[in-house]
Amino acid sequence: MSINIAERQLPKQYENYAIDQDRLRQRFQDKDNEKKKNSVRHFSYDTVEITPDGRSALEQEMVETIRARQGIRVEGRLTSVSSQSVFEEFERAVSAEQRAHTASGNFDRHVDKMVSAYRQMKRAIEEKYANRSQEQSYFITDDKSVQPLTQETELELLDKAYEQHSMAMASFTESLNDLQDFKPQIIYHRSGSHVREQSDYQPQSGSADGAKKKKGEIRDQAYQAFMSAIGKGSFQSGSGSAAFSRSELNRIWDHYA
Repeated sequence: MSINIAERQLPKQYENYAIDQDRLRQRFQDKDNEKKKNSVRHFSYDTVEITPDGRSALEQEMVETIRARQGIRVEGRLTSVSSQSVFEEFERAVSAEQRAHTASGNFDRHVDKMVSAYRQMKRAIEEKYANRSQEQSYFITDDKSVQPLTQETELELLDKAYEQHSMAMASFTESLNDLQDFKPQIIYHRSGSHVREQSDYQPQSGSADGAKKKKGEIRDQAYQAFMSAIGKGSFQSGSGSAAFSRSELNRIWDHYA
């Protein structure tokens, strides 16, 4: 047996290759110049570093401008206190509260963290204003006006932060309750067709007595429980429906523990 091998000449095959270095260099320079031009176009501004003293002086000048526009003639300093800053501080305080992991009573566990963070911040505010020689401070309200910062104002901002957290966690509790009725399905794909197979998961009842709660009822129960923990709500633990509701809220959280 014999094998014949034919060597075919590829079209446009050359033995010598030459690179136009000048032209290639010019192309690189053009791209580099274009990149610098775009950089200047997007970042053509000066930067400056401001010291803490300089920043404080700038903030003071800004508040004086605002005061002048509003006709305010008072002496004092502008603080960074705002409804948003107090809310963020409260969120950090709750997260910093450490509690041992439990298999039951997780709703009460979170209430305890909220109350502890609230009391610590409240005590810090009261101690700050116990110093009678403290300089008068001002803060910018949500409507952008400059108002005196007092102990009553800071406590009101703290209460508002606690309420916002309570509303968010109450909605979260309702979502946890709704997810218990979720019934997952598994779909298998085989040879161009699919076979749907339902899992053996059985949804939990919407409440401890098997009755489906109305929309918003769980959320309202959780919200009232959070607020009553600091004496701001009507939810009272003890006997009857209140005790049953608290037990139900713990059951919802414990389901995901």
